[in-house]
Amino acid sequence: MNTDKLRIVPLGGLEDVTKNMYVYEYWKNGVIADIVIIDCGVGFLSHLESLGVDSAIPDVSYLLDKKHLIRALLITHGHEDHIGAIPYVIEKLGFPPIFAPKLAGLLIKEKLEQENITSAKIVFIKHRYDYIFGSIKARYIHMTHSIPDTTHIVIDTPSARVYHGSDFKMDLTPVNADPPDFAEIVRAGGQGIDLLLSDGLGSEREGYTLSEQIVGTTFRREMLETKGRFFMTTFASNISRIRQCVTSALEFNRKICFVGSSMKRNTAIAIEEGYLPLKKDHLIPEQDLKKMRPNAVCVILTGSQGEFGSALDKVSTGRNRFIKVQKGDRIFFSSDPIPGNEMHIQDVIENLIEQGADVIYTAIRDALHTSGHGSQGDLKLLARLVGAKNLMPIGTTIKHSKAYMNLMKKLGYQDSQLHMLHSGQPIAVTHAGISMEEKIILKEILVDGSSVGDVGDRILEERESLGKEGILVVLVSNGKVSLDSKGFMFNDRKLFGDIIPKVESMLKQTTDKQKLENRIVQEIGGFISAQHARSPLIIPVIV
Repeated sequence: MNTDKLRIVPLGGLEDVTKNMYVYEYWKNGVIADIVIIDCGVGFLSHLESLGVDSAIPDVSYLLDKKHLIRALLITHGHEDHIGAIPYVIEKLGFPPIFAPKLAGLLIKEKLEQENITSAKIVFIKHRYDYIFGSIKARYIHMTHSIPDTTHIVIDTPSARVYHGSDFKMDLTPVNADPPDFAEIVRAGGQGIDLLLSDGLGSEREGYTLSEQIVGTTFRREMLETKGRFFMTTFASNISRIRQCVTSALEFNRKICFVGSSMKRNTAIAIEEGYLPLKKDHLIPEQDLKKMRPNAVCVILTGSQGEFGSALDKVSTGRNRFIKVQKGDRIFFSSDPIPGNEMHIQDVIENLIEQGADVIYTAIRDALHTSGHGSQGDLKLLARLVGAKNLMPIGTTIKHSKAYMNLMKKLGYQDSQLHMLHSGQPIAVTHAGISMEEKIILKEILVDGSSVGDVGDRILEERESLGKEGILVVLVSNGKVSLDSKGFMFNDRKLFGDIIPKVESMLKQTTDKQKLENRIVQEIGGFISAQHARSPLIIPVIV
């Protein structure tokens, strides 16, 4: 029996859009011979931002005893949900060489330098070229998305051939770039594709996704009509969008101010490498904005998803020292909400409006943003050109995956040819067919400042309790009891008068420090819950 196969293990990117990471294993004679990995991104957890969590990264523990078999890390493009986790895991993976399109490679290089990681090797890829990694062959195909230098990758092995079609749209008039390489897509399809992994995030939208060029027309029109300061917020990696805003700003003699650490870093790289047509005298720092006439300023900043601590969040809450919202400011959100971020964005918008800004967003104005993800027409076109035997949506939510599968049924695909996986669910691919294999258990790895993986459920529960219920400190010193609270019924004399005798009674019953601490937490916590329906974090301090 032939046991050779190509096995794909998704470590992220299948339920929550982000945290994309796919392990491709070639098995020969029942054992893994070679591994390549496609993408290594972060996940955005808007519901945990208020608890201090920055992001999530893929759980790579499955790979730790296989890192000697990892031949390369292949990158499709430079968005954070495809490259952001590299600094956190590249050492754990044994520093495999990183193959990436130029812009993505430059962004990765900057990230690694920030973390003082010098052992990683980055190779700028060539299109229409076969890279050989043992028994695995990889070929990059030029594609269009909302960031320059986006690619698809064909993975070819003796047992199976897979087309990895991550984030894309069929943009025939992209910004400062070539359209998709249709000839290469057709070439790949002509060789026979056993499985197409396709971006499916736009599977609910009819028609074709609009070209990036349409947003440039909108910027020009809106900037012409804006008498005050012009603000545009988008992702720091959305260089194509930033370029169009910059082009309009230069036309109307507006100086450009980039705000947000990631925005400044990414645009500095883009300017140096020619992705943004800017010179030094076109730019001004934040502290000089007050010196400029309002109609001579264009501010481009991060925070389009309402992220806590982002540049726009700080502006909206008055925490930016140099930028205060004023009447006449016009602020454009040039992005669609990532699922789950809607409430955060709404809060930022309302803060800005309350301070006098004219806020424009996609719900009230057309052509402020065009998705980087293909709509139904784009998705069907790729599926037709590739002509794969089997299909699998990636980079989606569960509902978008289902919509993609329903869409593909209209092209004649049967249920047996459509595969919807969850992260950690391996799939084995051969020329003869596809089969599911035993699921791998993955953990949620959270990034909290410089701490990676140290924040678990208990710490998050404590932080949530602190935020919602407050804290009560019970100090026992030389037999005397005193109390202090923060965020909880501030120094309530009656409550404190009820609690102190209870603790004094415990002191008479035990001298064991550990037992006393446990009793204070349990009994005082129970008393407060029963009397006041509150559950503050209780911290006993016994000295």
